[in-house]
Amino acid sequence: MRYLRADHSLLGGLWVGHSRTELARRTGSRRSPAEKDVVRNAETIFSTFLLQEIVRLVVRPPELPAKKPEQGLVIGLGAGLCARALYQHKVNLTLVEIDPAVYDFAVAYFGVDEVRVGDVVLEDASPRRHAANASALSFQLDYIVHDVFTGGSVPAALFAEPFLKDLYGLLHPSGVIAVNFAGDLSSLSTLRILTTLLRVFPRCRAFSDAPATSVAASADRADETFSNLVLLCTKEWLLDLELRDPIAADYLPLGPSPRLREQVFSQFRSREVDLSAFRSKAASSDGDKWIIRSERDVRSVEREQLDEVGVHWKVMQEILPNRVWAKW
Repeated sequence: MRYLRADHSLLGGLWVGHSRTELARRTGSRRSPAEKDVVRNAETIFSTFLLQEIVRLVVRPPELPAKKPEQGLVIGLGAGLCARALYQHKVNLTLVEIDPAVYDFAVAYFGVDEVRVGDVVLEDASPRRHAANASALSFQLDYIVHDVFTGGSVPAALFAEPFLKDLYGLLHPSGVIAVNFAGDLSSLSTLRILTTLLRVFPRCRAFSDAPATSVAASADRADETFSNLVLLCTKEWLLDLELRDPIAADYLPLGPSPRLREQVFSQFRSREVDLSAFRSKAASSDGDKWIIRSERDVRSVEREQLDEVGVHWKVMQEILPNRVWAKW
């Protein structure tokens, strides 16, 4: 297994050992397969990164067709699986990644070197507002993938109302944003983050990467309510957010990760998460008190998330043994 980590977060990974063995079996050669072929053929270690790709399955109204090529923005590259997939679907990409080391490793070890992009921005998306400044782009975006979770928390500034409104302004009238969120669904910080998102993007649906669990689980078992979600959101006027059934081409049979992708795409409808509690907060008369707007709000949410870091660490210890986390 090859994985990319930051603190106690896995930013992505591939089963390269199995891929290498499978390629050798297919060719019948004693020679080790080329590294590019191994990476290209490897399955992902996490289904969440594939779940983000259902952003392409949202049905867009025929009266507002997208221009070709479609335009996409990825905020938070990680190991680059989603970027690789969108590129294979001929989406012209702009990448924003705060950590140059993450980008370098994604290029060197995870196949991002094969992705031709329009622009790569290696700095914080929020202060410079490169990712959220309409003047920085000469086109409207068909897809935005917003995936900035790391270390058991999210940078609250990238979930604040001003930043999300900027992203809203960058979207094509029928464009879709996919937001990856990981956290305790019963926590105050989650309430504020999702309420703010739903205030800006009222038309959202959420899907989990695992079978549904109760949001109302007891507080002393917070690990049971820790969820990894992908929220699909469109502009307010688009009343129905419907998703088409996938076709064979959506699975990318030549890789990366075609087998798990087919499995994820066949199961996501059964893993929809009810957002009504968060939606009612966003629409309520006192909803403003939950909205993340100011620097003070951002700092408050980041303090609230400190209580959840331990929960995330516990979850990650169940995924990989301690001897893996002890390595640097």
